[in-house]
Amino acid sequence: MAYRDDLNLTADVLDSYLEDIHARKKPVVTQQALASLANELDIQGLIKTGGLSGKRLQDFLEIYLDNANHIQHPANMGHQVACPHPSGIIGGLIDAFTNNPMAIYEMGPAAA
Repeated sequence: MAYRDDLNLTADVLDSYLEDIHARKKPVVTQQALASLANELDIQGLIKTGGLSGKRLQDFLEIYLDNANHIQHPANMGHQVACPHPSGIIGGLIDAFTNNPMAIYEMGPAAA
């Protein structure tokens, strides 16, 4: 399936990102003007044409991650959000993929 290639690509980008963060190759946070970041991510182009897959997905992820708050960074003094364990993303992936909310038993019996 096509999503499998993007899933593998995403996992590879995240692995590289985490290695760079742990090695302190990037600062804890980089903040640029929102309009500049939206332009760099080509948000308007994605809204118009879609196509966030393959090389375009990889480029998007790399820009996104460069501009994220790197809470796994050893120098992070985070105080408002917890630093998730990387293996915890598997649960998040399953939750996002199935979209079965816990709040309503009939919509998500396994999650509830």
